[in-house]
Amino acid sequence: MINLLPPEEKEALRVERNKNLIIVLSYIVIISLICMALVLFSLRLYILEDVNYQKDALVNAEKEYKTSEFLALKENIIKYNKDLSSVNSFYQNSVYLSDMFKTILSVQKPSGLYFTNIDMKRSKESKKVSVIISGKSDNRDNLLVFKKNIESNEKIKNVNFPLNSWIKPIDITFNLTFEILKDEN
Repeated sequence: MINLLPPEEKEALRVERNKNLIIVLSYIVIISLICMALVLFSLRLYILEDVNYQKDALVNAEKEYKTSEFLALKENIIKYNKDLSSVNSFYQNSVYLSDMFKTILSVQKPSGLYFTNIDMKRSKESKKVSVIISGKSDNRDNLLVFKKNIESNEKIKNVNFPLNSWIKPIDITFNLTFEILKDEN
């Protein structure tokens, strides 16, 4: 198609078309902004409604849990939790006599050696039990064998035989002190 319009008319039509295009685009942008504002406004209303609902639910829950029955139950639970905590602490820090005897009796003794007295004392600040054993031995060799056996046990530490235990060669009355480490189970 041939356009026979003069250049001034052509320019006026192009300006008019651009002007209409700008107007349409500005309407689209304005309508989009209005729609976004409406969506954000409705979202705000929804959130405010949900916040009010949650506040009401919280107030109702607080009223329900402030009854005398619930408060008494809560106090009982707190009391039992404290009791269980102290019982657990007691069992964690306890030393079982049977475990200590088991450790002592696991040390091999020569046939001519026997115990006459065993005294145990638990150290409060550490996980050790101090043990004092008195006994009799037929001869010094049996006592030496027992000393080596007791020193080889990994649970027994700080073995101490006083010098007066080694004076006599036969019919020895001995005293022995050592510490037993508490098991961590």
